[in-house]
Amino acid sequence: HETSLILSRWYAESTAFNSANRGLDLWRYVHLCGEAGVKPPPAEGSEVMPRPPVAAPPSAIATWLDTDECLNRIRVARSLRMATIARYTGLRVGQVAAIHRDHIDLRRCRLYVATAKSRRERAMARHVAISPALCEDLAPWLEPLAGPLFPQKGDPTASMKSPRNLTRYVTEAWERATAEDAVTREVWSPLNRVKTMPDHAFRAAFQTHLLRAGTPEYVVQHLVGHRPSSTMMQHYATPAHEVQAAAVANIPKVVWTEAALQTLHRGGKRKKSTQ
Repeated sequence: HETSLILSRWYAESTAFNSANRGLDLWRYVHLCGEAGVKPPPAEGSEVMPRPPVAAPPSAIATWLDTDECLNRIRVARSLRMATIARYTGLRVGQVAAIHRDHIDLRRCRLYVATAKSRRERAMARHVAISPALCEDLAPWLEPLAGPLFPQKGDPTASMKSPRNLTRYVTEAWERATAEDAVTREVWSPLNRVKTMPDHAFRAAFQTHLLRAGTPEYVVQHLVGHRPSSTMMQHYATPAHEVQAAAVANIPKVVWTEAALQTLHRGGKRKKSTQ
């Protein structure tokens, strides 16, 4: 009974301490109240409860034209192709980097997502519809290929050591677009985010603009690999391919510059290893 009273007092007073940004050690408080009945002094520079991680929505979302301004400024062919796939599909960098040629059906505009961030998403092992515009843009480069689209470290044909290097070239492109007043910095480096993820701007734009176009939420969740909002959708109601295709058909084509198109289609035939 005494312990419950002490905890009740602590709960009632914790709000006041939080608002004053003063600290309170619960166990020390219980100990002192139980023995001396006094309130410990607040610890400077701390709070009753730890500050939650920054998880606010971005302050601005890139438009399709903003993403195109970035794509047209990426100077490395491999990074440009990865960013183009991310723009059209909303997939994460690691998922794009793991795509195998056999995972893409150019005729049916269908993609098999082989990797995932969470255990639940890995269990989905899903096929998603992709925009016909993506197939059209990448077909000249994709058709003669076989095996992984983006070989990883250790493969002699790899041109980058890690798929995370995509962030370097995408950040460079966003910086150039911002310096030339083509985009605002907030669309790729939100002010309310602790960590900047320039490549994630493509994923945010994909989801936001599909929802604004009237795409059902559960379809967008399936396309990007988010947890469905209901148990039925999670276990039984996978969106039909036709429904997914209708959603991604609303994605506009990239407005390419001639230089970016040449970079995109450069080196369609992969060089053989000399080892």
